[in-house]
Amino acid sequence: MKQSTTLSLFAAAALFGLASCSSDEPAVITGNGAETFTISLPTELTRDFNDGLSAKNLYIAVYPKGEGSATASPLICSFPTALANETLISGATFNGLTANVTIQLVKDQSYDVLFFAESYTDGTDECPYAFTPATRSMKVTYGKMACNSDAPDAFYYHGEIKASGTNHPIELRRPFAQINIGTDDYDTAVKAGMTVTSSAVTFSNLADTFDFVTGAATGNAENVEFANADIPAASQPFPTGAAGQYRYLNMAYVLVGTGTGDQAVINSVQMSLNEATTPFATYTNIPAKTNFQTNIYGSLLTNKENFTVTINPAFGGAYNNGLLAVATEDDFKAAVAAGKDIVLASNVSLTAPVTIEKPMTIDLGTKTLNIGSQSITNAAGNDLTIQGDGAVIGTVRNMIQNNGNLTVKGGLFSVSTSDYFKTAISNNAGGTCTIEDGTFTSGRAPMYNQGTMVINGGSFTTTSNNSGDSYILYNDVIDQASQNANITVNGGTFTSLGGPALMMRSSGMRGGKLTFNGGTVSAKNGYAVNGQYCPDMTITGGTFTGGGAMQVNACTVNISGGNFIAGNFYALGLDIENHSSTNSVANISGGYFFTTPNFATIYCSKSATANITGGYFTNLFKDNNKNTTWPIAEGYEAAQLTPALTQTIAGVQCSFNYQVKAK
Repeated sequence: MKQSTTLSLFAAAALFGLASCSSDEPAVITGNGAETFTISLPTELTRDFNDGLSAKNLYIAVYPKGEGSATASPLICSFPTALANETLISGATFNGLTANVTIQLVKDQSYDVLFFAESYTDGTDECPYAFTPATRSMKVTYGKMACNSDAPDAFYYHGEIKASGTNHPIELRRPFAQINIGTDDYDTAVKAGMTVTSSAVTFSNLADTFDFVTGAATGNAENVEFANADIPAASQPFPTGAAGQYRYLNMAYVLVGTGTGDQAVINSVQMSLNEATTPFATYTNIPAKTNFQTNIYGSLLTNKENFTVTINPAFGGAYNNGLLAVATEDDFKAAVAAGKDIVLASNVSLTAPVTIEKPMTIDLGTKTLNIGSQSITNAAGNDLTIQGDGAVIGTVRNMIQNNGNLTVKGGLFSVSTSDYFKTAISNNAGGTCTIEDGTFTSGRAPMYNQGTMVINGGSFTTTSNNSGDSYILYNDVIDQASQNANITVNGGTFTSLGGPALMMRSSGMRGGKLTFNGGTVSAKNGYAVNGQYCPDMTITGGTFTGGGAMQVNACTVNISGGNFIAGNFYALGLDIENHSSTNSVANISGGYFFTTPNFATIYCSKSATANITGGYFTNLFKDNNKNTTWPIAEGYEAAQLTPALTQTIAGVQCSFNYQVKAK
C-alpha cells in the first residue's frame, strides 16, 4: 500500500508512540499531534460471563477521512490478520476495564478510528475472527468458537476524530448477542436420576459477518453448531432471578442480523445434554440483538416446555418474553415514542403526561407505574395492551384515558383518592376497551365509559361509602358522540361500598346500552344496578345484590336470567322516581327475584310496564301496599310454589313463592 511521505513518517512514529499503560488514568498529552485514547469497557460489567475481562488484547486501525476514504486502506493497523504490507504496530492490553493508547497523528486532520478487543493469541489459528481492512468488517468462524466459555467475548468501537492533541474517551460495546440457557430445577432433576454435566447448542440461523462502520451483522449461516462442552460451574451466577435460583445449562456468543426493526429473531435454538445426539429441548422464535443478552430460563429439565425469554440490560438493553425492559421515565417515554413493546424492569414514576400514538404492549411485570397527578392517553385508533402482575397507581382524575383500542389483561389499577369521579380507566367516545382481567379500584367510579367497553373478568371496587355517587362502572351518555356508549359484561366481580355499583346514565339525551351475561354485582348501600334514560338493557345472567338489586327510570330492560337479591328494598324497581315523563318497560322471561316480606319484589309505578312471562319471585306485589299485583302476560300464570323454593344465593337465604310460566 502506498502512502505519502508525511503519513509514512507518522505511521512509523506510531511504532514507538503506541503504548499500553498500567494506570487507569489518561496519559499526559505533550503535543498537538499526540492523540490519547482512553478505552474503557462498559462500567456495568460484573465478574461473571459478561465481565469483559477475558478480552485483554486491543487492536487499532486508523483510516483517512475525506473523499474516497470509505474504500481506503488503513494508515495504521495493528490487527494480526491485516495485509502483509500494512504498517503494523504493537497491540495494547487492558488493565482491568481500561487501557490508555497514544498515537501520533497529523495535526488538524480527521480520521476514522477502529478499536477491537478480544482474548485470542495474536495471529494463531484458534482465533475465530478474520478482519478485512478494506471493508472494515469481521468474518466469524463459528467452528472455532466454544460454548460455555467467555473466550469468544469481544468489544469494538468505530468513530471519527480530529487530531488536536487531546484525550478521546472511548467506550467499547459488543458486536455479539449472548444467549444464556438456565434452569431452576437442576437439583430436582438430579434427585430424579438426571445429572447434566455438559451441553451443546445449535442455532437455526445466525449472521456471520460484522460491519464495524454500520454496526450491522449480515450473512446467513444456517444450523450453526457449538460443540459439546462442560456446563458452567454452579457458582457461575445466572443473569436473572434471585442469587442461586438458576443454574447455567448453556451459554454462547453469536452474531444476529437486524431482523425487524432493531430486533432479530432466531427461529430455533436446540440444546442437547451430556453428549446426546438428539436435542433435549428446542426453543423457538427467540429474540436477540447486538450487545444484548438473551436469557432462556425456567424449569427446563423437569418441564422443558416451561420457559421464559429475557434480554438483560447489562448488554445495553433488555427484553422479557420478547418485550423491551425499561427502568426509568426516559426509557418509558422513548419506548412509547418508538412504539416498542415493553416490560417494567423497575418501578417507574411519571413527571409529565404521556400520549401513546403507536401500537404497543406495556407489561407491568411485578413493578409499579406511578402516574401520580399525570395521565396516560391512548390516541384515537391506536392499539394498546396492558398486562402483567404489577400496578398502575395515581391521583389524577382520569388516570388512563383511552381514545383508541385498549386491552387490559392484568394488573392493579388504583386511584388513591376519594374525590368525585377519579377514574382508573376512562374509555372516551369512539374508544374500545376490553378488560380480560385485573384489579380496579378508586374512591368513586374506577371505570368510566362513553365508548364501547367489554368486561370478561376482573375485580372492581370502590372505597367510598357515599351512597349517592360511589359507582364502580359508569356508562355516561352526554352528547351525540357518546350516544352509542355501551357496556358488555361477561364476567367479573363488582363491589361498591357505597351507592350503585353499575350506573347506566343518559343525561344529555336518551342512549346507551348494557348487555350483562355474567358476573357478580353488589352494592353495600343502594341498588346494584341503576339505569337512567337507557333505552337498551339486556340481562341474561349474573348476580345482583344490594339494598335493592336493580332500579331503572325511563329505561327498557330485557331480563332472561340472573339473580336479583334485595336486602331491604326492591329486587327490581321500575320508575321509582315516578316522573310523569318516564316510561320504563321491563320484559322478564326468566331469573330469580328475591326481597324481604315488607317490600314488593318488583315495584312497578303507574308510568311503567312489566311484561312478565317467566321467572321466580318472592311475591307478586306491584307496590308496597300489597293490594295490587303486577299483571301476568296473556297466556301465562303465576303459580304458587308449595313448599316455596329456597336456595342460598350470594350468601343470602332466599325464598321464592311464585313461578311465572305458561298456562
